[in-house]
Amino acid sequence: MARRTPLPKIERIPYTRMAQAILAFKRRHGHWDFIGGRKATTEATGRYATILRSDNESGNVPPRLVGLLDAAGFPWDAYEYRWQRMFDAVNASFDAEKRLTWKLMTWWRRQRVLGEAGELPANRSELLRGLNYRDPIHYHWMLDFNATRVCVDDGTLLERRLVTWLVRQHTWITNADVAMHWNRTLDIDEKQADVILKLWTKAQRHGLL
Repeated sequence: MARRTPLPKIERIPYTRMAQAILAFKRRHGHWDFIGGRKATTEATGRYATILRSDNESGNVPPRLVGLLDAAGFPWDAYEYRWQRMFDAVNASFDAEKRLTWKLMTWWRRQRVLGEAGELPANRSELLRGLNYRDPIHYHWMLDFNATRVCVDDGTLLERRLVTWLVRQHTWITNADVAMHWNRTLDIDEKQADVILKLWTKAQRHGLL
């Protein structure tokens, strides 16, 4: 088993220099993403943030520096900050009707499970309800459904991903063995199934597949 490389040791420096490095990072990058995660174990700025957060809980950080960081919006709760960043990324994808990355989809599905089970704080549950606990699988299905319909109606050649999607939907609709499971999993109604069959016929007729 490979030995893990030890973390670099950082000489203890004054709180003022730590705060200056953190604020310089924010001005340069426009975010606080050095807090937590993999970067915090290797980058000095992330280590500074961890030290300041821990020492501030003990009341050791001078109030002047705490006020300075507060004024800049420094998130003292790294976990809450990461949660909000992930939520904002999901929300932005929904607003732009973009596909979720695998990381965002996995996170979002986990939050939906926790929220529906009542295991999230009230403020987070409220944010989830604002997005109607949208199912990411059905969300992606609708993106492909609408994109396929636009391409077929415009007579545009379907890209490979949409061809795969349309072939799969047609197979599921016309195969009685999987139709019940398909409808139960995605909650597809008969009207949508009828549209898909028409899209399939039109796409074949015009050589769009």
